[in-house]
Order: sequence, then C-alpha cells, then structure tokens
Amino acid sequence: PKRIVVTVHDLIQLFYPPPGQHQLSRLYLGLVLGSALRRARHVITVSRSSRRDLINLFAADPKRLVVVPNGVDPAIAHRPDKEALEEVKARYRLRSPLVLVVANDKPHKNLDLVLRAYHLAVRKHRIPGQLVFLGGAGTESRLQDRADRFGLGDRVRLLGRVPRADLYALYHVAAVQLHVSLYEGFGLPVLEAMCAGIPVITSNLGAMRELGEGVARLVNPLEVDEVASAIERVLVDDPLRRRMIEAGRRRAESLSWDRTVEETVAVYRLALGEV
Repeated sequence: PKRIVVTVHDLIQLFYPPPGQHQLSRLYLGLVLGSALRRARHVITVSRSSRRDLINLFAADPKRLVVVPNGVDPAIAHRPDKEALEEVKARYRLRSPLVLVVANDKPHKNLDLVLRAYHLAVRKHRIPGQLVFLGGAGTESRLQDRADRFGLGDRVRLLGRVPRADLYALYHVAAVQLHVSLYEGFGLPVLEAMCAGIPVITSNLGAMRELGEGVARLVNPLEVDEVASAIERVLVDDPLRRRMIEAGRRRAESLSWDRTVEETVAVYRLALGEV
C-alpha cells in the first residue's frame, strides 16, 4: 500500500441509499471505496462498529484499521442562565418537559417510529410536554402530516435547522434526548447530549450501543412499546436521570476533539514514517 490514509465515517450510503438512487450509483460507490481501502496504508474510522462493517463488507485488513472516535465541543457543557433558556423556549414556543430529537429526515433516522412511540407515550402514559425535532426535519417535513393525523397538534414541534447557539441552548432546555436511529457511524448527537447533561435514549445497535453502553437507556429501535416506555421512565424516574446524567458527563469528558486530533495525527505520522 502507498502512503495513503483514508478516513471512513460510516457506510450509510450503502446500507440505506437515498430514495430513488440508481443501483449503479451504489455499485460505483462500493467499487470506489473498495479500491481506496486496498490502496490505503491505514484506514481511520470513528467507531468499532464502522470498523466491523468495513471488515464484513470489504474484507478490509483489520491490521490497517484504526478507530479514532469523534469528539465533542466542550462549549455544549456550559449551561446558559435561566433568562437565556426561557427566551429560547419562548421564541420557539416550547413547553417542558421536552423530548429532543436531533436528526435529518432520512429513512435510517427512524423518525416515523419516534413519532409513533411519542404518540403512544402521550396516550398510554399521559406524559406532558412536547416532542421537538431539530435538523433536516423542518416544518415542510411529512412528519407534520403524521403528527396531525395522530392528533398531537402543537405537542410536536419541527424546528428544522437552528443556529448553533440555539442548538446548544436547546440541549439544556430538553429533559431527554431520543436518538433511535437504525444505523450510525458514530452518533454525535448522543455524545453532545451527554456533554450537555441530559439523559439519552438510544438504539441498542452498532455505534449507538457502543457509545451508550452503561450510560444511555438502550432500546430496540423497532419496538414502539419499548421506546414509549423508555420515554416515560426517563422523564419520571429522578434517581435514574441523575445516574444517566453523571455517567453521560464522564463519557463526554473522555471524548474530546483534542484527543481526536492527536490520534489522527499519530496515524498520519505512522504512515509517513513507514517504508
């Protein structure tokens, strides 16, 4: 292999291709990535889960694969003062407790199930508050129609993309983050929520399990009842919330962008130093 280092964050395009994508596009992507993996001296990936995917799909050489986790912006941990948080809540017309979802509206994000699970939690467990979507799921999303059909009305708020300062503030406004994706290369919103000090409910699959093990409430992302029950439990069980918050902060403290930079540079130095 030449002195080439390739970084692969995830294989979402192969596992969950965009709707309408021609099969040849997926084939071409696989061929290009396979060629890059064979030519590379080292391959960086962001989780053990993504590392396994590369081995299983491309028979990548495990000795060339290096896991360098993503980091988190420590500024997220800074809690704005009460007045600033109330201003954000008022501007976006929010009422507590908030279940926060940070995701685009692509199929692997599993947002239809999120909506169904929240509806069940409202109907069965009588939870108060709102479900708030941030990211690509804006007001134009089909989720709004689904929410209206469920009769949730303003119990569901689709805010779309918001400024970074508002995103960080909304992490602190939220009571729990819900991230039950079907696939992730890493799951950065999960780590950001941990850094902000809010409990996380996430999938018991792949990179999300890897990041949330012993910290988050892990659920089967295909089981509506299980997700709904987890929402209710994490909202009302204060001792559980405190344990999750403390464990999440410790996990976030161990994953910084400085660490990511240092470990990435070390791989490049290794590649340059080898004959």
